[in-house]
Amino acid sequence: MCGAPCEVNCRRGDVDAPVSIRSLKRFVTAQVGPESGEFRIHQDGCDQRMLAPNRGDYERIAVIGAGVSGLTVAHDLTRIGYKVTVFEANAEPGGMLTVGVPVFRLPRDLVKREIQSILELGVELKCNMRLGRDFSIADLRHQGNQLVTLFQVMGCVAP
Repeated sequence: MCGAPCEVNCRRGDVDAPVSIRSLKRFVTAQVGPESGEFRIHQDGCDQRMLAPNRGDYERIAVIGAGVSGLTVAHDLTRIGYKVTVFEANAEPGGMLTVGVPVFRLPRDLVKREIQSILELGVELKCNMRLGRDFSIADLRHQGNQLVTLFQVMGCVAP
């Protein structure tokens, strides 16, 4: 979805042709990214050096909304040991990726593979669950979900 302003301004174009970053990324992700359908290859290739060394069974976290931000948070928190459940009001996850971006710009099967790669990490997804109608913040706390600040997640403050 990126407009690739770097390609237009690529200094390599002064020599021969700008680097086609979108084409390169599409090729690499088709080979080893979630788009390949080989989720284990994708997960094994992720750089683990930035993750906390003693990650383990941290608290349960509830994420409200399975759009880009919610799924990104779920991915990152799961990778450092949290048990994450994502609650989505719609019938399927993806947010604006599935309802706002045209199919010719972003194929739906690609979005589904990206989401599946996140779910493969152990993220639990509950669709058709609207905050205020099907559950409340108090319900989530009663079920054992903890509120954790970004500083605690990053290891700056003891949880």
